[in-house]
Amino acid sequence: MLGKNNPRYVEKEHLICDNCGKEFERIPSTSSIPNKDGDIHNFCCQQCYWDFRSKYYIGDKLYNTGKKMNEEFCDKIRKATLLQYKEGVFDRQTKPQKIVNEILEQLHISYINEETFKYYSVDNYLNNHNLIIEVMGDYFHSNPNKYPNYKQLNDIQLKDTVRDKRKNTYIKKYYNINILYLWESDILNNQQLCKSLILYYIKNNGLLSDYNSFNYSLIDNKVTLKSNIINPYFMITP
Repeated sequence: MLGKNNPRYVEKEHLICDNCGKEFERIPSTSSIPNKDGDIHNFCCQQCYWDFRSKYYIGDKLYNTGKKMNEEFCDKIRKATLLQYKEGVFDRQTKPQKIVNEILEQLHISYINEETFKYYSVDNYLNNHNLIIEVMGDYFHSNPNKYPNYKQLNDIQLKDTVRDKRKNTYIKKYYNINILYLWESDILNNQQLCKSLILYYIKNNGLLSDYNSFNYSLIDNKVTLKSNIINPYFMITP
């Protein structure tokens, strides 16, 4: 018997990842137990677990034993986790991500989901052009058009803002790639703009006046930069 008719069926619980803020499902287990500080954290994948640790746990000690880890060991763990993520062991593609994949396929543009850049993975690496597209959820990445007051962002949104800034800075510094950010509202409601912007991004070899889809519009089927430019929080926070 399949599904709920199976006597061994266990209802999955709906959780929110403490690192990236995305919703995910998991069969209840003893993994959600308090840590030594009495806190309970949930993560959608191992990458988020390690990202969270690197930001909120002190230094280079193992969380469960307190033993010091050397940098070589840490690097092996990071690479192994990112490889699993790239190979689809942790599948957490959202609807906007799937739409962007479909757009790229319609345009016959080769891409790699979750390509790794040492400490970070990216949503879409355009491998024939050495360019990157990130899919930005309006809530978790704090679209300023929907969340105009930075002081009212919650902890999850603030964490993602920090992470987005670090990723952007790292990839620009070490790989010299300007990331194109396609925002959820545009992906869901203005796919033609997203298609045109992707082509424009490639045509200009990744050099744009602005890298956020919400700052563009289509006028006579031409990608046009809006006069009122809005910066996402991760580009303006210290």
